[in-house]
Amino acid sequence: MKTKTKLTLLLSVFALLWFTPLAPVHAEADYTQTFTIKTGVDKKLSIPSRFTNNSSYTVIYEPRTSLYGWGQAGKNMVSVTSDPEELTLLPGDTGEFSFMVRFSPKVKSGTYQLNINVYATGDGIIGSGYLVAEYALKFQVESSDSSIKKVFSHDPYKQKLYVYQSGQGTYGYVNASKKVVIPAKFQTAKAFNARGIAQVSVNGKYGFINKQGVYVTKPQFDEVGGQADGMIAVKSGNNWGFVNESGKIAVKPKYAIVGTYSNGLADVYLHNGKKLGKGGYINKQGKLVIPAVYDSVTNFSKGQAIVSKNGRYYYINAKGKIIKEATDIIRWE
Repeated sequence: MKTKTKLTLLLSVFALLWFTPLAPVHAEADYTQTFTIKTGVDKKLSIPSRFTNNSSYTVIYEPRTSLYGWGQAGKNMVSVTSDPEELTLLPGDTGEFSFMVRFSPKVKSGTYQLNINVYATGDGIIGSGYLVAEYALKFQVESSDSSIKKVFSHDPYKQKLYVYQSGQGTYGYVNASKKVVIPAKFQTAKAFNARGIAQVSVNGKYGFINKQGVYVTKPQFDEVGGQADGMIAVKSGNNWGFVNESGKIAVKPKYAIVGTYSNGLADVYLHNGKKLGKGGYINKQGKLVIPAVYDSVTNFSKGQAIVSKNGRYYYINAKGKIIKEATDIIRWE
């Protein structure tokens, strides 16, 4: 009985030693980090991946990857290339991996976790390998899907370029054959005007491009207002100004409120601290040609505008001269 017990104990110890994997290696650190990446683009990872073989036998290190939560589908969504594919180290040797990651162009924008686990195998290790390092890497994926979802036919000035919406909801321009001419990289986009200039926005700021997709005025405006007489109202911070129909800044934003141009003049109001200042009229060069002395101003129509001062209303001409008192208008009190 005692002999049988001793034999059983010896077999158990032998099995424990045989099947328990040794720890022959040392990884500098398990690692967690967040990366930003665009689909279809290779990204080299800067992560600590140096290993030292502290055992007395040759060890092979093999990285294995998976996309957390996606199972087998993850293999079609992301590819990870390691250099080398396997790392073979003799006793006492040190080596390292470099990793390149690419997400498929079909992957939608979002956050994904890529797990890279490095296993050690060799003559002194039983089974499928011994886990020596774990990398839990999060990726903020930005889709570069430029597929055409919708084309807008609006082309009032016959410029033969049409706004299109991509599969990601961004906007660009195609020609009549639906060939992409300007890639979908804008948050918003409008049709080209008669001068071949279009209003677009990026990161909440508005600017203007030509038909080659080159900015004539980089995105810098917070708001774009009315367009008339070849001038477009734009706002920067609390200030309004104008760009011309070529997309160039014609009147630097500095006014509290602006109207629209007519007969070459636009009604504007000055700042007065936190209050609205007086109103007057500027020309297309931004010069105040009719002084800002009025309590209210309107845009010109048929060579005349209505202004008010001290509670009385007047018709004025384009030179700022009073034609007559406006007794025939409806006043909103």
